Amino acid sequence: MKSVYSSENRIFVMNNRNILQNAGIDVEIRNEHTPSGTPGNLVWPELWVSDNEFESACKLLSVGDDQAEEDWQCNQCQEANPGSMNICWNCQASVQVA
Repeated sequence: MKSVYSSENRIFVMNNRNILQNAGIDVEIRNEHTPSGTPGNLVWPELWVSDNEFESACKLLSVGDDQAEEDWQCNQCQEANPGSMNICWNCQASVQVA
């Protein structure tokens, strides 16, 4: 088994679990019941898949060093956002594609 995704946000974890399950990939969730606000990323909910499904899961979730996206600044509120997000965390404005 290999870890394919982790986030402090359970909604992101559950959404990615659904993406993998809809593609027919068996997924195991670890640290699912860790209390919110627990410090450190070692206890964030994680998605694990079998070794032979790892590559397919990574492609579906667009994870990996070659898939890294650049951080962006919101045009509406000027907050910095990670490249993995397409909606501003602060004001919920959509990313403006040039």
